[in-house]
Amino acid sequence: MGKLLGTLIAVGSLLTVLSGCGGDLSNPSIQTWRIETSSLPYEATYLGAALSTPGRALRIRDVTNPSVLTINRVLEEVDYVSGHVVRSTFVFDGATKVAVSADGSQAYVYQLGGLSAGEGLIQRVSLSTFTVSAAYSAPVTPTTFISDLEVNPWNPMEIAVVVNGTSSGNRIGPLCFRNDAMLASYPGTNSTGALELCYVNRNTIWGSDGNSVGAEQTTYTVGNSGVFKVGSTTSNALYPNRFSSVGSVLFGDSGLILSYPSLSIVRNLAQTSVPYNTSSLSASTSSNPAWFVGFLQSQKMDVLALTPGSWEPAPTASIPIASSELFYQVLPLPDSSAIIQTSSRTLLVRLVEERAE
Repeated sequence: MGKLLGTLIAVGSLLTVLSGCGGDLSNPSIQTWRIETSSLPYEATYLGAALSTPGRALRIRDVTNPSVLTINRVLEEVDYVSGHVVRSTFVFDGATKVAVSADGSQAYVYQLGGLSAGEGLIQRVSLSTFTVSAAYSAPVTPTTFISDLEVNPWNPMEIAVVVNGTSSGNRIGPLCFRNDAMLASYPGTNSTGALELCYVNRNTIWGSDGNSVGAEQTTYTVGNSGVFKVGSTTSNALYPNRFSSVGSVLFGDSGLILSYPSLSIVRNLAQTSVPYNTSSLSASTSSNPAWFVGFLQSQKMDVLALTPGSWEPAPTASIPIASSELFYQVLPLPDSSAIIQTSSRTLLVRLVEERAE
C-alpha cells in the first residue's frame, strides 16, 4: 500500500467531498489518501445510527406535532448530505437512542442511561414501512434503566439488553428478546457483570463492565430458552472502555482494539501522550475503515481513519474546536465516511484518494 497522508483539507462543497472514490484501503493500486471534512446541516438530535443505503442515517429529535400542537419525539430517516428528511414516524417521548439490524430491516428505539430511571420501553420500527411494529418493556424498576441494547447481526429479530442502576446488586441481564418476546432465562440480579454487550457470533454475547477498575469481561451463550453465563475474566488493562464489535473484532472507546476470543490487543491508540478528555472508536463493517475521534477540550479534535484488517491508524486530521464545544458521537458510515456530532455542529469526514497528476 502506498503512503497515507494525514492532511485536513477544507472543502468548499459537499459535492467535492462526495466525488472522491469509495475508500477501499485494501486496494493495492491506491497510492495516497487524505481526510476531507465539511459541515452538515446542524440539528439538536439524539444519538443516531447508520443505514446501509448510501447517504442515509436515522436520528431521533423533537418536532411539533401539528395535530395536537405539542412537542413530540420522532424517528427520522435523513439524507445526511442535504439534511432532507426522507421518512419519519412518531416514537415514545423518552426515546434517545436507536439501534439498527445488520440487514437494515429493523430499528429498535429506546432510552439509554438514567435520564429517567424506570423507563424500559423498547419500540421496534419496521424500516420497510417505517412504522412502529411492536412495543415491549425491559424489566426495569424506579431506580434502574437500560444501559445497553444490541441487535444480533445474524438475526434482525433478536436483541440483547442490560438493565442497570446506581446501587449495588441491581444489575439485570443480559436479557434476550426474540420475535418481540423476552426469553425466560437470564442471569439474575448482580452487583457485577456486563454493562455493555457485543454479539461476537450468532449465539454468543461478550460483555464488559468497562466503567470500573477490576473490570469483569463475561461470555454468555444464547439459546432457545434464554441467556446463560459461561465464563468471565477480570482485567484492568481493558478499563476504561465501552466496547462495540464487528464480528470477532472489539473496539473500545479509548482506542483499544481486541481480537475475540483471545482478547489479544490488535491495536492500542490509547498509548499516547495526548490526554484526551473524550474519545470514541467504532466501525461499520470489517471492509470499511474504523474511525477514532480524540477530543481535547478547548484545543482540538483528532480524527483517525483506521485501515481495515490491520487497523493501522492513518491518515489523520486535526480540527480546531471551541472552548465550550463537547463531543457527542462518531457514526461510521458504510461508504468509508463518518458523521461526527458535537454540541454545536455536525461534520462529515471522508477518505479521498490522492490521484497522481
